[in-house]
Amino acid sequence: MEATSFVELPELEEPVLEEVLQTWEILQRRPNVAKDFLGLLSEALPDTLHMSKRSTTVWQILDHLVTALSHPNLLRPRIEFIALRHLDVVIEAADLEAFKTLLVDTILAKLGGASEAFQVGIAELIDAVGKCMSATRRHYAKRVRVLVTSWRAVGAESPDKDKHLADKQNVETAEFAYEQEEKSEKEQVEEDLKDFEKAEKGDSKKMVADALVPSTFAEMAHFNASVMGLGNPPWLSEIVNSMDALVLNIGNIARLQEECDVLSLLLWRHSRSEKVDLHGFQSVLFASLRSLLQKDWKMKHEEAWRWFWQCVEPLLDVKLPLGQYQSHLRSFMGSMDEEEAADCRLEIFEDFIRSCPECQDKVKVSSQRLSWLAGKILNLLTEIFCKTHSTVRTVSALGLVHAGMGIPEDFIGIFQESLMGTVSKYSEEAWLPGLRWSSSLVSRMLVRTLAEGSTAVMKSISKDSARELRKAAASAPRGCRDVVLLQVQVGTESISPLLWAIESGALNTVQAILTDLLTIRADRARYYYGMEALWKRHPDIVPVLCRRAPSLLHTLLDGLIWKSSKVMQGMRRVNYYVGPLLVDEELRLTSSIPELVKHSDPVVICHPCAVFVSDLLWSRICGAAFLYSKVLFVLSLLSFIIGFQHIPSIDYDGPARFVVMGCRLFTYAISLGQLLAKHAYMFASALAAKDTRKNCCIPLPAYLTRSFKDFVEAILVLHLLALLCMEPVLHCLQFEPWKKCEAKQLSGNRRSILPKKIDPTMIPVVDHDVIEALRQKVLQASFFMADKDRDNILSKSEFSLMVRRAYPDLKEAMLDKAFILAGFGSGCITFRSFQDTVALQDHHDESLLEGHHIDPLSAVWRLWNLDGDDTLSVTEFEYCILKAFPKMKRMDLLLILRAMDEDLSGEVAQEEFAHFLLPPVRTDPFAPVLECCHFSQRVCDVESWYRRVSCIPMLLYFLLTSELIHSNIHLSCFVLLVASLWWDMFVYCCILAFLTASFASAMACLPQTGSSFGVQFRDFRSLPSAFQSLLAVAVKTYSANSFEEIAAASEPLLAWFLLAFAGFWHVFLMNLMVAQLCQRFGASFKDALGYARLKRGSNIFDTALSLISESRWQRFIRSLNLDAPCPLDASDPGPRGGIPTLEEFDGSSGLPVQLYGGLASPKEPWPELRDSEESELDKFEKTASKRFDDLERLLADIADKLGGRRAGLRQSLRSSPRSSVASNVEDWSPRKRASVRQSEVLADSELEEAELQ
Repeated sequence: MEATSFVELPELEEPVLEEVLQTWEILQRRPNVAKDFLGLLSEALPDTLHMSKRSTTVWQILDHLVTALSHPNLLRPRIEFIALRHLDVVIEAADLEAFKTLLVDTILAKLGGASEAFQVGIAELIDAVGKCMSATRRHYAKRVRVLVTSWRAVGAESPDKDKHLADKQNVETAEFAYEQEEKSEKEQVEEDLKDFEKAEKGDSKKMVADALVPSTFAEMAHFNASVMGLGNPPWLSEIVNSMDALVLNIGNIARLQEECDVLSLLLWRHSRSEKVDLHGFQSVLFASLRSLLQKDWKMKHEEAWRWFWQCVEPLLDVKLPLGQYQSHLRSFMGSMDEEEAADCRLEIFEDFIRSCPECQDKVKVSSQRLSWLAGKILNLLTEIFCKTHSTVRTVSALGLVHAGMGIPEDFIGIFQESLMGTVSKYSEEAWLPGLRWSSSLVSRMLVRTLAEGSTAVMKSISKDSARELRKAAASAPRGCRDVVLLQVQVGTESISPLLWAIESGALNTVQAILTDLLTIRADRARYYYGMEALWKRHPDIVPVLCRRAPSLLHTLLDGLIWKSSKVMQGMRRVNYYVGPLLVDEELRLTSSIPELVKHSDPVVICHPCAVFVSDLLWSRICGAAFLYSKVLFVLSLLSFIIGFQHIPSIDYDGPARFVVMGCRLFTYAISLGQLLAKHAYMFASALAAKDTRKNCCIPLPAYLTRSFKDFVEAILVLHLLALLCMEPVLHCLQFEPWKKCEAKQLSGNRRSILPKKIDPTMIPVVDHDVIEALRQKVLQASFFMADKDRDNILSKSEFSLMVRRAYPDLKEAMLDKAFILAGFGSGCITFRSFQDTVALQDHHDESLLEGHHIDPLSAVWRLWNLDGDDTLSVTEFEYCILKAFPKMKRMDLLLILRAMDEDLSGEVAQEEFAHFLLPPVRTDPFAPVLECCHFSQRVCDVESWYRRVSCIPMLLYFLLTSELIHSNIHLSCFVLLVASLWWDMFVYCCILAFLTASFASAMACLPQTGSSFGVQFRDFRSLPSAFQSLLAVAVKTYSANSFEEIAAASEPLLAWFLLAFAGFWHVFLMNLMVAQLCQRFGASFKDALGYARLKRGSNIFDTALSLISESRWQRFIRSLNLDAPCPLDASDPGPRGGIPTLEEFDGSSGLPVQLYGGLASPKEPWPELRDSEESELDKFEKTASKRFDDLERLLADIADKLGGRRAGLRQSLRSSPRSSVASNVEDWSPRKRASVRQSEVLADSELEEAELQ
């Protein structure tokens, strides 16, 4: 393939040629020439935008052409290469004239003017290039068109590649892809109808036969190769797979050469084990095409495909020593030791930085990182021989990454030169060809992918300019505008501009992309809304934004809400387009909303869109499921209350004991069983996965630290296990059952105090309540007999008289100690303290009387036993009881005696009297079935601890059941507010404990100067008592009488210490605590609703949704009608994926809808809107830049005129053919200020010599 015959070189006269070269040299020193020219070119000729992605590429091609004007042998191949590279580009005469006009206008604007000769020369050069491109295209266009159409007809090109072409090529290609998509849909429908008719006619045999015939080029090629005797060699598959790239790039000689080089590598790898027969593949190629195009195959197809193979076969049949290249590369990599290799890798980048200082802004990493990168590049040069496919994909991905970073294409060539220059120092001369060939191939692929990936969108991302991004997207067809913003495809690799902008931190462009995609646009035919395209390309967009750019979550969520401008009765229609946010294509829950909950941002979760989704799930399916999940805890709490608490209204001696046992069985079997199974599994899984965390050097499963609920449940399991081990019912099984006798009717016998004949209906049953009332009467009578002065208080003398009747030899000191203990240090004994003293043994607190040998029951017995014998007679009892209760009836008196007389002997012994006041069987209502304390002291102690331990599970059950509060968002908000202040409260409790312990320790050190009955001895004699008293002062429960006693105490420091403690706590710390809690409350109140929403979200996704069946979830999603259009207003269908609702008008505006008239074609771009976001600073920058450009051009014109006069004299003196423009270039170069001054001095001396002559 050649175009030499179509090249007509421009014929320029010598002065015109010199003028063009000199003016071009001046132009090269003007800033931003290439950038401005490409900007004007893209605006005037949008169809040429795909031809060059960067301004430097266009200007570099022009520079090569201009500099080669004086060398025809160099100019001809360059023009030919340009023509062959753009065979697929339509060049019209109007486009050529526009290109020339824009180029000349740009040059005139930068230089402030140019000679007519220069303009003529540039015009002739552009005409020559345009004529060559046009002639070359006319010559080859028919063949190229036949190749492409026939290749599409055989179905060799995959649908994915059609999509990739639409994503990466120009607007025309995108439009063509859109039209082809519509046509293919219609054709598919027609084919389905035809197949259905054939099936109805009974033509099934023919359809089966057709299904066995190869229908694609790949299938037909393998079939024909087998028929022709080639078999199915691997190299054949390589050529078949490469045919798509070769055919579609036949109009680009540079890309064709690259694809042929890659294919040559693949064929060389197979040629080492088998013969590669290119001539045989030619036969397979034509046979396959003729078979697939039987009806359409004509002579033009034969000529076109023969021309194609004549172009490709020489490029594939080049006899390159690829094996030697690979061995030389391996030898080079293995010839250096580790230190030398590190020096070589680092020197590559050092030479690159020296050769290209502009790259310093892009290379901002450490030397170790640069050395690693250089090593990866050298590995690519080696791996392309053995891992060709993966290396090509790696280079394509690398080019896309460089495109996103805004790396100029010129850097690639400079880096290749630096690489070869450095490698030549460390390698042998024979190894260099292989290094040069592989580096050239990788560089060409990298430059191509960089050029194809450097779209206007990617360039705007590298600058983080929202305005340039909107400008880049404005020229895209409305049908594929979302593709331009979401995908850049190069070969098999693609990159998302949105994701790249997020990763590179270009948040301005990310916001612009999201805003553009989530804007509803509509013409007369259809709606365009990029929501579905966004989630289809990035289903994890919400998690990505949560991790990388959480500030843009509001922008994303704002774009999912449409609010009507029509308000009726204070309500308006609102559409929430949350379909992709809620479910994926398979109607499964997405990770978007759960990730928002895990993000734990109380502000984002309160966004109306997130609130709507949360309330929708809660009200429709999750609320009832959440309440259902708490039913077991509610039942467990009720059973625990009944089984472990005393309820006075229930008779636990009767059938109710079975209810208690059933509740305890439910607690242990159901509640404990499911909790134990759950946590055993989670504990074992955490240990198996080594998911543990050390707390106080003890490894614990990590799930206990992540969830407060799991932590509380684990503590509850431990306490329930402890209760199960201490269960009294189980301990009572080792003893004989206690058979409680029924209550007996009082009846008389021969020695009884009751009459033998008595009406049974008049005698009450002696049950527990009666016995308790009778016992209380006896204790009151005993206190009455000891209280001689009838003041309801036993003084020390009265107490001494009572005790000495039983213990006449008791020492006075012992008696005083007993009096203090009996009155609990108060100086007197009331009936309550008397009752407690008698019942000390009932509490098993014998340590108070240990060593004193005083039995309170013996002293009371002596009050009743007047005659001093061993029994209490009826007369003695009647005399004593009537002194206390003169009006007691005879029947009540006999009932008391009957209750005391256990053996019905008619007299009460001391043991019977003691058993009556302190019965050996405890009076707990659970006895005797549920407790057996009377059988063993050990069992009794276990039962006491059983009661104490049961308090903690009771609190834990209430705590777990309190999760029901979160079913209401306002109650949840309040609870979370309270919970947010617990740490501050705990800190102040610690401060109070420390402060109280400090003052209590100090006050316990004071001398005990008061009496043994004083307040100091009673409340502050030791650290525990002082600590308890000061705590009572802190919480304001200390007795007011005690304050009066402290004020009158003989130790003055006691009152001062108490005043200091009270002032420091109540005046300072309490006010400080209130102020701090108010401050924390105000800070927490702002986000309280957000945290309540987060709690509801965790209840939905962690608890409730796991209880929802798949069928119920599917019914719920189908009821939302997400596939149907969601109406915006009356008779306005709107985009699909929305959920309509009515809300109160709050004055806010939702998602904007941009309506357009005109043509309703997906191929047309949207009309350009005025950029209203241009700030005053941007306008000022534009104006200032324009003024500075005018000033710079004016100064350059003055410099040109001044330099031109002196240059004229120098030309006459030196007979130089150079024009004034050339002298201007030499004298006014901005890069050589010193040389400018020197040249001016030499010019003055020459003028003087000329005048003398």
